[in-house]
Amino acid sequence: ALVNNVSITDLKELLIPLPPLATQKRIADILDTADALRRKDQELLTKYDQLAQAIFIDMFGDPVKNEKGWEVKKLGDCIDFMTSGSRGWAQYYSDEGDVFLRINNVGYNQMKLNDLVYVKPPNSAEAKRTLVSPNDMLLSITADLGRTCIIPEGFPKAYINQHLAILRFQKEYQPKFISQLLASEYGKLQFMKLNKGGVKAGLNFDDIKSIEFLNPKISLQKKYIEIIEELQKQIKNKIECNSHSTSLFSSLIQQAFNGTLVS
Repeated sequence: ALVNNVSITDLKELLIPLPPLATQKRIADILDTADALRRKDQELLTKYDQLAQAIFIDMFGDPVKNEKGWEVKKLGDCIDFMTSGSRGWAQYYSDEGDVFLRINNVGYNQMKLNDLVYVKPPNSAEAKRTLVSPNDMLLSITADLGRTCIIPEGFPKAYINQHLAILRFQKEYQPKFISQLLASEYGKLQFMKLNKGGVKAGLNFDDIKSIEFLNPKISLQKKYIEIIEELQKQIKNKIECNSHSTSLFSSLIQQAFNGTLVS
């Protein structure tokens, strides 16, 4: 048998330089320690996620059961403005310019900025319609339905594509709370029903307007947001640590193969 013109016999005769057994053990110990650090960071991130859910349940109860009897509202009764994004903007892509947000930039109550595209938009009504504002909630309306995120204060000028919708709420509502709620199991169940067994290709405006959310006392919502934002700061720090530990592990693996990990 041949693999890229190399026979099995050739492979069997290939010499692999191995350091002394004691050195091999030292390398294994170093890599085990680095891998344990990486896994510990990942476990902490999972625990932060679980903590956020536990805080919500403690303050508001199970949203699916709504045992605390909170007021239930529909999105359609609470938004001042709603629109979906633009198609055919590839022609405006640029190495620099304004941000063009796509579905992969929106998670579950999370904005993902690791894969941004930039545009030099046209001076048109279409561009003005799809320009985001602070506190807008973005909602994925095709493919993976129900992802949400909030546009933060100070975010660069940005537009959305056709896979996203902008929801701009009336002043008395808390977009950050609503986004968090829709990202929970409570929201996911609703999007699953609207998806009609996976057959429906996306959400139309009537679908979006029909989505329900709990509307507890505003003071409680604000308190929850404060707690979550503090938690998110800690999550961000842990993500940075996680990135460092993952980079460290990759670097150590490379050094091990290069024979430079231990002298």
